[in-house]
Amino acid sequence: MKTKANLKRLLVVAGMFFVFVFSLKAENNENVRIIMMSQKRAMLLVSNPEKQKATLNIIEITTDQNLYSGRITKDLAYRVIFDLSNLPDGKYKFKVDFNNKTFEKKIALAGDEFNII
Repeated sequence: MKTKANLKRLLVVAGMFFVFVFSLKAENNENVRIIMMSQKRAMLLVSNPEKQKATLNIIEITTDQNLYSGRITKDLAYRVIFDLSNLPDGKYKFKVDFNNKTFEKKIALAGDEFNII
């Protein structure tokens, strides 16, 4: 009886792992997410299932000025927190390029408020 219970648990865990891996490989904008935090900080989360070289740019939308450019480690998942409190009000985009794809997330800063657009 104990063996059957362990087998069921193993199958459930294997199924959850399969769903997780499959969802990471989905080609959608969920590979790049922004979480807005307090005090004008933003957390950028990047899922890179193929562990490809990736680049990150932060661009001011109106002037198309590149404010930040950097490389992302070739990890399955990457996370970084940006302090946006010194940026003037305006619209910005986080642009991530990897695996011949471009992912963009846009934000708007206005006074003490900031939103994902």
